[in-house]
Order: sequence, then C-alpha cells, then structure tokens
Amino acid sequence: IKFRLWDAVQNWFNKKGEIYEFLINRFKHPSTWNYPYENFYRMIEKFCRIVLYHEISEQEETLSTWRKIIKSCENAKTEHILRSIQDLIADFSEKGPLNVAIKEKDKELLCLYFAVQKPYQKKMLTNTISQIEKALINNNWEKINSLRVAQFEKWKNNYRNIIEIFESKDFEEVRNITDKIFEGGIN
Repeated sequence: IKFRLWDAVQNWFNKKGEIYEFLINRFKHPSTWNYPYENFYRMIEKFCRIVLYHEISEQEETLSTWRKIIKSCENAKTEHILRSIQDLIADFSEKGPLNVAIKEKDKELLCLYFAVQKPYQKKMLTNTISQIEKALINNNWEKINSLRVAQFEKWKNNYRNIIEIFESKDFEEVRNITDKIFEGGIN
C-alpha cells in the first residue's frame, strides 16, 4: 500500500484538475515533509479505508458467473476491462468507498480515490471525474452523490449485459462489448 501510494503521489505534480490541486494543497510536496511524515501516513490511512470499503463491497457485488467470465478470458485488455467494471460497481455501491466519502463529506478520501485509480478505470471515468471536479469546487455533495448513483447503475447494467451475453453467446461477443464499453460507445 505504501509503495502504490508513494508511486501515485509522485505523478500528481504533473497532473491538472481540481482533484490533484486539492491533494497537493492538502498534503504538500513530499520534499517538504518532515519525519515522521505525518502527511504521508494520513494519506495511507485514507487509502487503507478505500481498499477496505472496496473489498467489503466487492464481496457483496460479485457473482460466481462474473468470476467464470474472468477465468474464461484470454485477452489481457478484456480482462482489465472486466475487472475494472467489477471494481467500479463495488466502489460506487452503497457500501463502497465513494459513498463513505460522500456521507462523511470527506474531500480527502474522495479525491484520493480518483487520484489513485488505475489507467483503465481513469479512462472509463473520464467524464465522471470532470463532473465530480466541478461539483467539488462548489462543495455540491448532492451532485456528487447523484453522479455516484448514476455510475453505479451504469456499471451494474453493463455487468448484467455482459453476463447475459456470456451465458447466451460466445466469449468473442463479450470481448466485443467490453471494447465498446471501454471506448465509450456503450453507456
């Protein structure tokens, strides 16, 4: 967790957007940190909460059929997309880290969540991140929550469609739909 977070922090200073600006202003540049690195340890605590709530919600949201689909996957890109969909459903769910951040109005947790996302999730959330950044400027937690709910429904619908395709057609069709989802052709 420390390594993944440290690696992410190093990239924030080259990024633009409200999320990165907030995190940089809140936690400062690592070169300014003094031992015992309180800022970094505060980030680690937040990141651990993200991981914890993600894992709890993922256990509730993942079906055995989804695991079969991932096991059947022989294409790395398709597997990354499938795992990203699974992660996004968990994260945007009622028990996920985003809902916790919204309920607690915890800007650090919310911004950190988006800042540490892997490239596939960031690409799949490009428009949502932009909308959340606009809502953050105004501290509009109601808008952020409505975006969370909409994203949960979107990814849950994609999840159901993929399962239906997997059960009724071949895996090539699963690959085709995941490619369309990834490229933004299916909402």
